[in-house]
Amino acid sequence: DTLEYDIAGRLEHLITGKKRYVTVLCGNGLSLKSDYSYVIPWLSAQGFICNEIDISAGRLSYQLEQSRNYGNLLLVLGSGALSDDDCMAIETYLESGGRVLFAVSPYEADIENSWHITKSRNQRLITLLSAFGTEFSPDIICDLSCARITMESYENADGSAASSAHSAQLNYFQWVQLLPQENARQGITLFWPVEVRSFQENAGNILYTSSLSYEMHPDTNSPDSLFETNPFILSNAGYNPQKAVQKMRPVGVHVSDSVYGFYNAGIFDNVEYEVITDQYFVHSLMLGYIGGAYGDYRNLDFLVNRLLRLNREEELAVLQDSGATSAKNQFLYKVTDAESFRSARNQTIFCTFILNPLLIIAAGIASYILRKNKIRQYAGCYEK
Repeated sequence: DTLEYDIAGRLEHLITGKKRYVTVLCGNGLSLKSDYSYVIPWLSAQGFICNEIDISAGRLSYQLEQSRNYGNLLLVLGSGALSDDDCMAIETYLESGGRVLFAVSPYEADIENSWHITKSRNQRLITLLSAFGTEFSPDIICDLSCARITMESYENADGSAASSAHSAQLNYFQWVQLLPQENARQGITLFWPVEVRSFQENAGNILYTSSLSYEMHPDTNSPDSLFETNPFILSNAGYNPQKAVQKMRPVGVHVSDSVYGFYNAGIFDNVEYEVITDQYFVHSLMLGYIGGAYGDYRNLDFLVNRLLRLNREEELAVLQDSGATSAKNQFLYKVTDAESFRSARNQTIFCTFILNPLLIIAAGIASYILRKNKIRQYAGCYEK
């Protein structure tokens, strides 16, 4: 699937000597080697040379300055463990022409145990992005287009205790399945995302939920568990029990504009970054939940594509994107975006409920006319 992209990337390197670098920073206190174990190998396989930064070593400003030897591209996964000085270093990196892909959210989830959601330990990076005109909603998104997960239950369907554990398949509305769209040709899955908007002049949304998504408000009286995340409770309650407003919501933005600096007052030109409102979308454990028997690597393909575009390699990004969907296009999966789906649906409805009945009626009328004509011919022969 990626042969054309691989050949083009290697030829570019042979002809120009250009290398593709990306600096990876894990800002939520998790480990790149164990928690995000797919990221570095996947990026390396796609032609990136990865430079890892360890925030526990301190002196992030110095490390980011040294990373300039590895290009101007930075990937930030989460922000809860970043100090104020770390956020100032990232702001300086942006102001000096660095391009950043942020996978961040105002919230953190206990993904290995209870799935309880709390506020991020340090909101400074979120505040920085807000000062740059990128605003995060305080609500998380639920969507009817969601992941279907298998859970172990000790209850029967009526709520009574079961004699033994059994598996149950549930639609988990808080793990949003983004439908195939312009910037995610295969679609991707986001875990507990929030809506994000940018008010900069040259900003644009790059990811959307379906039109059936709604927002769930936090329970401020329960800071240790701001949202109900139990799959069984959500499934039993049904989709959108509060009848909240349903509409498409942006969960990713691209900003390339002059922006106002938060820590150091002033206007800065050519600040460029992207925000995806989920710090776990390439987390190994979360990818395992949705992987099924054969694995689900759409999120990793999407990550590569956005980094290529931030690295000003649009042509290679197009090749990488087309390669990732080529196998589907060759077989049964012809619908690759919402517009194609609407067109295919209209054609199907027309053929099934209009064209086919008309053809059947026309065939019946033709058969009736032919029979009448034959009867008249036989009647004429008999009279003669």
